[in-house]
Amino acid sequence: MLKLFKRTKWAGFMGLATSLFLAVLVGVGCSGGVATPVPAATPTSIPAATATPIPAATPTPVDLVCNDNASERGGTSSTVETAGDCSCVWYVKNKFGITEPIGDAKDIGKRLPDFGFLRVPNPQTETVVIFQPSPFWGTWKDKDGVDKPWVNPTWGHTGVISEVSDLGSNWSITVRGANQGGHEVEAGCSNVNDVRYPSYPKNSDLVSYWVPPLPAMSVPAATATPVPAATATPASAVTATPVPAATPTPAPAATATPVPTATATPVPAATATPVPTATATPVPTATATPVPAATATGVPAATATPVPAVTATPVPAATATPVPAATPTPVPAATATPTPTPAGPAAVNLGTAGNYVILSKSGLSTTGVTSIVGDLGASPIDSTAVTGFGLIMDASGTFSSSTLVTGKVFAADYTSPTPSNLTTAVSNMEAAYTDAAGRPTSGAAFLNVDAGNIVVGRVFVPGVYTWGTGVTIPTGGITISGGANDVWIFQISGTLTASSGAIVTLTGGAQAKNIFWQVADQTTLETTSQFKGVILDQTAIVLKTGARLDGRALAQMAVTLDANTVTKPN
Repeated sequence: MLKLFKRTKWAGFMGLATSLFLAVLVGVGCSGGVATPVPAATPTSIPAATATPIPAATPTPVDLVCNDNASERGGTSSTVETAGDCSCVWYVKNKFGITEPIGDAKDIGKRLPDFGFLRVPNPQTETVVIFQPSPFWGTWKDKDGVDKPWVNPTWGHTGVISEVSDLGSNWSITVRGANQGGHEVEAGCSNVNDVRYPSYPKNSDLVSYWVPPLPAMSVPAATATPVPAATATPASAVTATPVPAATPTPAPAATATPVPTATATPVPAATATPVPTATATPVPTATATPVPAATATGVPAATATPVPAVTATPVPAATATPVPAATPTPVPAATATPTPTPAGPAAVNLGTAGNYVILSKSGLSTTGVTSIVGDLGASPIDSTAVTGFGLIMDASGTFSSSTLVTGKVFAADYTSPTPSNLTTAVSNMEAAYTDAAGRPTSGAAFLNVDAGNIVVGRVFVPGVYTWGTGVTIPTGGITISGGANDVWIFQISGTLTASSGAIVTLTGGAQAKNIFWQVADQTTLETTSQFKGVILDQTAIVLKTGARLDGRALAQMAVTLDANTVTKPN
């Protein structure tokens, strides 16, 4: 009976443990594992535990939550053996080497700037795209006829653009990523593929585009220069000078002078005088009076006074002064100096050509209501080739004015010193063109970008860019990104065209005065385009109706305007 009881007790324990284990594996509630442990534990639960989770373990497209959950990060490399299914967010993180949490797909735009990504207005290849959840995206049917959402209605979706189609008022893009029904292996994910998403309106707030940081070709040059200069100079100067000077001077002066003076003077005077006087004359009376007087008065006076005066004064004065003064001063000065070092090449020196917002050798004309801020110059052509401005000659004869110009207009036939000033300015303009054209390209990544047909939203970091052809800036525009002192030089062997409505956007503090466009053929800014930088053109510069230039138009032939706004850079 005792053996039967022990066997029954052990079987009940094992049945209960098995039921609890299987309940966790399958996902059932804890109550189902406790209800009937002894008879049903072994035969019933085993097949149920195996059959139930298998179909649920393989998600259909876009069923993963597409967030930063660690359980949805896939594998560790781009091999079949080590890759796993990924959420869309983990594919983007793996591809660009991001190891920190960045949130759900719809929210990762809040973190991407922390890793050097820059938001751009239009899609381009190799750019991260973020889809916001919305009923707009609709659904598609899988092979079983089940409706699946294009974009997860809760988490959104993200991936990397592999192809862009401009459909006029709409964009159509192909996105490479995980969790969209694929089975290819890439970036540690085994569920990757390319999917073309439904077309959507341009400027839609349901989509955003993020360009990853490009290789900064100019970084080594900017880093190498300031380091030795900042470290070497202040260290030797600050340390060597104060230390030896502060220590040796006060020490001997404080110790040597007062000690012998305080000790030598009072001691013999107090002892020698009263002793012979007390013994020689009246023995009984002499003992009582002088002894206490001689001992009490002279000894404390001679000993107590000089000791504190000699010891206390010089020690703190000699030690405390030089230490704080020598240490704090040079440290902030040495660290702060290299910070503003500009990236990119050295700026092109315009000389006195930089005194003019427009400078032309063969003519300057305008139609429509044009607005110009800055001075104009024409040489060697005279003022008869400056048309459409309604020039009013100043009494000095050295310049004229116009209601269209906030500044002065100079021509080669005006009174001296205007002709010679213009001759120098034109010479400086030609030298600046030659200088810009001769700069070495910053590297392979800066050569013939997009074969001259620049993709929408392209971001240009500081450096020297070179094209052996013409360059066209698309309607969607481009971005020039860098600091306030960084420099860009664009060398163009053919024409330069800014398409209608194209916008050159400056970010990060970049300034138009530090952007130089060296163009061998004609520059044309099409209608309503917005352009930034100094144009150094070997031929002509033409601004179509409504075009705007924030910079300078320096042409070795004519400059033609049509209801434009031209403003000199700050």
